[in-house]
Amino acid sequence: MASGHDVGAVRPSWIFATFLAWREQYRRAKGKDSRLILTTIIDEYNRLKPPGELDLDLAALFVRHCDDFTDERQLNAVCADLPGSYPGPFELIELKYGPKALAGKRLKLLRDARISQFRIWNDRDLDNYIEASWSVENKLPEPDETAAMKVAIRRARGSW
Repeated sequence: MASGHDVGAVRPSWIFATFLAWREQYRRAKGKDSRLILTTIIDEYNRLKPPGELDLDLAALFVRHCDDFTDERQLNAVCADLPGSYPGPFELIELKYGPKALAGKRLKLLRDARISQFRIWNDRDLDNYIEASWSVENKLPEPDETAAMKVAIRRARGSW
């Protein structure tokens, strides 16, 4: 035992290498989860929506799958990964209340809507829930009247 190496000693380089390997595995697992959430929502959307129909229900699907997200960052990443042909689930709300109105509050909105007394079957139901109670409780700014009119026009034309 006079070799100068303590068998029980842990080398800092080993700890660092272990941490890097763990971090990479964590990132891969988290990425797979995000991808799975995204494909599940898109598959469900495509099953529910006939081709060519313009009414959007992505926000309602995000409400249904809100417990799949670990945090706001993952939710934002999934929203950013939506293919361009799919509208973002928060476009209507951000048009109405401003682009930063939901900053840091998106996942809370989805989870609150999920457990509310409101039945969220489509994007309009989510919008009604926000107007009825969530906007005041969570200090959203007053809706932009011109944006609200644009939303109403798009809905009337069937393009929202």
